[in-house]
Amino acid sequence: SGREAGTMTSRVLILGCSATKAKGPILMPAWQRYDGPMWRTFRQYWDRERHEVWVLSAYHGLIRCTTKIELYEQGLDDPDAYSDWRGTAKEKLLRFPVFVGDPLRKLLARDIELTVMLGEGYRNVIGQWELVLTQAGPSTAKVRYVTRLAIGEQRVALRHWFEEHVPA
Repeated sequence: SGREAGTMTSRVLILGCSATKAKGPILMPAWQRYDGPMWRTFRQYWDRERHEVWVLSAYHGLIRCTTKIELYEQGLDDPDAYSDWRGTAKEKLLRFPVFVGDPLRKLLARDIELTVMLGEGYRNVIGQWELVLTQAGPSTAKVRYVTRLAIGEQRVALRHWFEEHVPA
């Protein structure tokens, strides 16, 4: 949606990582490493020049999808989630805003339409995102969550996002 003549609001997407990962070189871009259903749909539609996409990972935090990552096995409930942290998964979840806060604050400070698509495992994290939003202060970003859908519906929503019309 245009703001003034010649300016457009950027659309940015945050996708959750995937438990299914491709084997391959030691380091691969996240968009190639993650190989679950959402990421297979993602690869069908993604245009690096047009779409800014970030990944929420229990291991890496909030990273660009082009960031090269190693093969790892770790979920949100894994004792080693948030790799630099000690404590139970619940304790780590409480520190989640610190883990993703800096890159998220930078995103929120931009004039963007931010769509956050996270699977079942990330539902408990949404409250922590809201905490980050609150702590970040005034935001120019418009944030929309797509989190409570079955995988097939999530894939349709992802395709719609790439087609530039995510249904409300």
